[in-house]
Amino acid sequence: LLASCFSLFTFFTAFAAEPTRVERRVTEFIKRFYGDRKDIYIKLNLPASLKDNMKVRHIDFAKIPDLNGDGMCLVDVADKNGITKNIYLSFNVSNKKKIFVLKQSAKKGDVLRLDDVFVKEVFMNGNNGSEYPLRIEDVSGKALKKDMNAGVVITNYALEDSFVVQRGDTVSIVAENKKLM
Repeated sequence: LLASCFSLFTFFTAFAAEPTRVERRVTEFIKRFYGDRKDIYIKLNLPASLKDNMKVRHIDFAKIPDLNGDGMCLVDVADKNGITKNIYLSFNVSNKKKIFVLKQSAKKGDVLRLDDVFVKEVFMNGNNGSEYPLRIEDVSGKALKKDMNAGVVITNYALEDSFVVQRGDTVSIVAENKKLM
C-alpha cells in the first residue's frame, strides 16, 4: 500500500511539474526576444486563471524587460468553451553568470591564487552581476580586504590590488642608462 501511494505521489508530482501550454508559449515568446539564448532563466508569475491548459491566441509585450529582467506580457487566451480574455502576465529574466567562491578560509591581506577559488554558475537578475569579478584573472593575484570564510562568494568589494612593497618598507632602487648606474 505504501509503495502504491508513493508511486501515485510521484505520478502527480511529475504531472504537476509539467508546464502548462500557456507557460510554454510565453516562455518561447520571451526567449525569442533574447535570441533563444541558453544562458537565461525565465520565471513567470502565472495567475491562477492561467493554470488551466488554455489555448493561447496571441502574446505581446506590455512591458519590455528592463535592466533587472522584469517585464510583462499581455496574453490573449481562450478557454475550452471558446471564451477569450486578455491577461497580464509578469515575468523575470535571469542571466547565467560565473561567480567565484573561496575554497578555504583566508585572512585580510592574503593574496588569492587560482587554486584558492572555484567557479560556480548561477542565475542572477539584471545588473547584480556587476559587483562580482567577471574573470578568474580579476581574482587571482588580488589581496583580500577582510577575513573571509570558506564557501563565501568573492565580490569586487572584498578585493584590492596586492603590492609587494608595503608602506614603511625599505627598498633599494636601481636606475641606469648607458653612462650611469
